[in-house]
Amino acid sequence: MLRGSCEMSCCSESVVKTETMVWTYTFPVNYDLSTFTSSFRIAESEGATVLLTVDETPTVNGSRTLCSEREVQVRIEIPDLQTLPDADPISDPWVGVFEMDVTSVTGTVTRIDYGEFVLEKGV
Repeated sequence: MLRGSCEMSCCSESVVKTETMVWTYTFPVNYDLSTFTSSFRIAESEGATVLLTVDETPTVNGSRTLCSEREVQVRIEIPDLQTLPDADPISDPWVGVFEMDVTSVTGTVTRIDYGEFVLEKGV
C-alpha cells in the first residue's frame, strides 16, 4: 500500500476559495510514481455526487494533478474552487469531503488520502 506524507500539513488545513490550492504528497525514496496517473475528487458528503474532479488532464481553468518520481501534486485554480458551493450562512466555511488516488499502469487504483475538505470564503 502506498503511504505518503503531505507537505505543509495541507491535509488538515482549510482551503481559501480566492487562492489557488496546491497540495503536494511526498513518498519514500523507494516509490517511483512517474508512470502513475492521479485523481482528486470533491463531493458534498461521502457517497454523494462528485462536484469537482481534477486529474492529469488540465481543466479548462488549468487545474490538474501531476505524478513525478516521489510526488503527487494537486493544483486547483481559483475559477474551479469557485464552482464549489457556498456555506449557509455564507460567512461559514463550506465543508465537503475529498478523495485522492493514484492508478498504476496495470490499472490498480490506490487511495492515498481522503477526508474533510474545508473551503473558506476568503476575500
